[in-house]
Amino acid sequence: MKNNPFSSIVLIIVICFITLQKCAILEKYLGPNSSGSYYVIADRLNVREAPSSTSKKVGTLPYGTYLSFERTDQIEEINGKKSFWFFSKQAKGYVFGSFLNPKAPSAGVKEMKLTLRSSDFCYFFESQTVRLFSEKIILRIERTEEGGSCVEGEFTGNYKIEEGQIIGYDFHPTGGRDDCEKQGVDPKLPPIEYEYLRSLAISNSQMILKYDSFAEGFLTPGLEKAVRRSPKSIIREICVLRSKHYCNYGSDTFFEQGYYCESK
Repeated sequence: MKNNPFSSIVLIIVICFITLQKCAILEKYLGPNSSGSYYVIADRLNVREAPSSTSKKVGTLPYGTYLSFERTDQIEEINGKKSFWFFSKQAKGYVFGSFLNPKAPSAGVKEMKLTLRSSDFCYFFESQTVRLFSEKIILRIERTEEGGSCVEGEFTGNYKIEEGQIIGYDFHPTGGRDDCEKQGVDPKLPPIEYEYLRSLAISNSQMILKYDSFAEGFLTPGLEKAVRRSPKSIIREICVLRSKHYCNYGSDTFFEQGYYCESK
């Protein structure tokens, strides 16, 4: 029996249509199905050591982060969603693909919030909050010293992901106050106060945060060394490294050196 050219064309069209439909289904239910550059659409996306939800967490990517990803052959279903796992060289780990999208998400809708608390129980209390979203970083620092001296400042900058680290840069002051009695934020904080606060968190114009699986949080280079020297000092519930020392008033107290961890 002779082949009917028209039938062959129809068959090819049907096959192409079915293939396209399958691809559309993959895109809809599995997220991206190819390597490329994508935005993170979760408020914070876990980075894993291997392409599995049971693998060790080695980092976190903020909402709106835009990176290059390589698709793996690993597929997993998490909370009813199937997706490929993707590898990021910049993040140095694997992420679940259902939280990646080629389209830029709305700015400022979600954020990753990190906190640091440190204090000398007979001298000062310091709090730092880092908010990351849509490639922006906002750093707020508050320090209260003995005798009621207060200073608070806010800085806004950009960030990038390199070698598994979050690197903040191009910070500029956007508000502050230097009086405990003041409510809210006064944008007229003296420049010398801004520089003092900046020096507490930003070194050489950069703020470097590297995720540490043992601490379950982000460490600056200085804190990373402190953790290695005294790993038993970590109190994960309040994000600090605690050590006993002699207080100026003649009694033993504690010194807490904080590290950045996700706000609960």
